[in-house]
Amino acid sequence: MKGKRNLKYVAFLFLIVYAIFPWVAPAYNHLVLSVRFAAGSVPTYDVLLQNQGLWPVTFTYAQWLVTHGGIYNYWSPSEAPIQDFTLLPSGSHSFQFTIYNATSTMTREYFNGTLTVELRATIDVFGAVSHVRVTAAYNATGSQ
Repeated sequence: MKGKRNLKYVAFLFLIVYAIFPWVAPAYNHLVLSVRFAAGSVPTYDVLLQNQGLWPVTFTYAQWLVTHGGIYNYWSPSEAPIQDFTLLPSGSHSFQFTIYNATSTMTREYFNGTLTVELRATIDVFGAVSHVRVTAAYNATGSQ
């Protein structure tokens, strides 16, 4: 009988720590953003955001920004990146995009160089709200 009571007590403490810990150690430390290049007739970049924390993370007002040098200043996602979503523990969100030269009106010249993808969002983990910036870089000259 006493063992069952101790087990309930331990389970209760675990639930309390599970719900309170995000207030102490923000979950954005467990968000991993990566960018990979997919070669082909149209150079494409794959973006993957992973939640490697123990808690679900709800994103609101997410802005996906791509920065790079040169005259390539327009990026076209495969679908509009979502702005409001929830990542469960070990969950992920991904999308693809291309970058093209906006100065040419007749032909589409695609960008295949170094760039940075940044996510700016408000996150909520069990009521603990934070503003985050998560970045990932793709270096065209290095091996990925």
